[in-house]
Amino acid sequence: MTQREAVLKSVNSVLQHSIQIFRYWFKMQCQNPSRQRRLAMNQLPELDHLVKLAKDADVELGRVFSEVDADEQDQEGSLTSWLKDIMFKYSEKHILGGVPLDLYQPYELSGVYFQATNLYRQFAGLWEGVRKRLDAQLANTAKEIADFNLDQYPLSHSIHYDPEIMASYPASRALALAERTGRLYAIKRDMAELMTMTSLALERLGFIEAPWVRLIHGIEDCENATLLESSTSQMVRYMLRWRGLSQASELEFASFGSFSDYYCWFDALEVVPTLRDIESRWTGVKRRLMSLADELAGGTQFIDTNITEKTPSF
Repeated sequence: MTQREAVLKSVNSVLQHSIQIFRYWFKMQCQNPSRQRRLAMNQLPELDHLVKLAKDADVELGRVFSEVDADEQDQEGSLTSWLKDIMFKYSEKHILGGVPLDLYQPYELSGVYFQATNLYRQFAGLWEGVRKRLDAQLANTAKEIADFNLDQYPLSHSIHYDPEIMASYPASRALALAERTGRLYAIKRDMAELMTMTSLALERLGFIEAPWVRLIHGIEDCENATLLESSTSQMVRYMLRWRGLSQASELEFASFGSFSDYYCWFDALEVVPTLRDIESRWTGVKRRLMSLADELAGGTQFIDTNITEKTPSF
């Protein structure tokens, strides 16, 4: 068996397993919402395994079909990115699917949206990587056409660089799709973070009673200690709630430690200025969402390379 045959066999194996994942996804839509969320969680280990296989296949593809040494290549190739996107969608179903079902207690919503923020951050980063690869592919194609030696060929067979022709090139259309998809997930990321902050603000104001509000700061000798969860039981609850996500090694899981650090950071802020800042940021997110919707409705070909707009990382 030649090297190319071995690579094609590896890629075919990944694609065959991926077909089962797609069948499972459509079959899952026929179930009730509660079962959909549970089935999505059960598929995460299988998807995690598929992503690892796809990484190996992308390395082999790069070794055979590219002049760049495979060891120097970014392993986030096309197959890996494709399967990661699917895995993220299953994770999204698992995280947010419980909200309309009232599965979570009100004091758990801050943790739910904290996990969603972390997931959408990975979504945006994934599509930024896709955009960069497509951008590089398009730039290389344009350069090859621009550098083409027209003197060696008859004029009738000459290839001229035309921006309008390049705009119709499949990579150009894919680039526009990747850019807009990345912007959409960046907007979702910011919306989820604002929902996290809103939930924590409601806890601060007493509209949501969280059993660990005092204990998360280490004040365990308060008079109502018997009514509150210990920090250990809170951590156990958090890990059990998100045990499905923690099983996927290719998924960056938002740990309890990172959540408690965010909680303590927010608790140190002044309530009124923070609420005003949240309101202002909601307005900005809405404006970005409407701008993206207008572009999609009008078919605009505008490419905004700043899809990973930095937001404060706490």
